[in-house]
Amino acid sequence: MQTKSDQNAYRQSVLSYVNLNQFAYPFAVTLTLKQGISGSGGYEGRYQKIDMYEARRNFGLFMNLLNRQ
Repeated sequence: MQTKSDQNAYRQSVLSYVNLNQFAYPFAVTLTLKQGISGSGGYEGRYQKIDMYEARRNFGLFMNLLNRQ
């Protein structure tokens, strides 16, 4: 059984290990890119895969949104 001083020592060691002051921005953002979209306009009922050009374009737009201040 742990004593109160053991619990405090453990708590302090965990807090020093997970010191968030060392990180400038301690956040994580995930980008999920769809592999395809359902068609619209003249392509209704079709599934259109996204090519590398569209993926790069969407990623660039995403990064621009993140980098805005």
